[in-house]
Amino acid sequence: MSTLRGTAYEQATLRVLQGWLRMNVYRTGGANDSGMDLCGWWAPHRLSNKSGTHSEDQAKMRVIVQCKALAKPVGPSIVRELEGTLIRAVWNKFEPYNDAFGLEDIQPTEAPLIGVLTSLSGFSKQSMLQAQSSRLPMLLLHLTSPHADFRDMQCAGFIWNQALAQGILQKRFDVAWIQRASQKSKHNKPEVVLYHDGIAVA
Repeated sequence: MSTLRGTAYEQATLRVLQGWLRMNVYRTGGANDSGMDLCGWWAPHRLSNKSGTHSEDQAKMRVIVQCKALAKPVGPSIVRELEGTLIRAVWNKFEPYNDAFGLEDIQPTEAPLIGVLTSLSGFSKQSMLQAQSSRLPMLLLHLTSPHADFRDMQCAGFIWNQALAQGILQKRFDVAWIQRASQKSKHNKPEVVLYHDGIAVA
């Protein structure tokens, strides 16, 4: 994978995470990124709170993102690599830039830490099993595009493990694949929709 291709995929992933899931992440990629292509914060409960006002029911999480623009599905070794990055981040007291979401009152090392792994070509069965069995909160996203410059990125796969869905998110978020009523062409694929307490929020 060329450096330019990897950088372009990281930037495209950044736009998707910021726009779709409203993650406040920024790019850290480079030779000394310590396995963090993107990092920052995510307050998922605010997805259903468009006004942005404070709510007691808002888990704020530190986020580390690894982006893989590989020609083949990601294997279990890359998931284990993400686990190692998460563990090192805890040991090193990783503190993301926290000038968003009004998080000035949150101590970074007190907030939960999750790992996000994005793949252009999806994930192998073994990698999905590795993520599901991990005790570390993880989200795997298959973000793909029909264009060489990664325009019009689409989510073709959304997998989170129990440590995230049932642990940090307390079973209050669900995922469903929806075929939009206006999309009658057989070539249109269903879109992933995120629900919070039964209400579509992303």
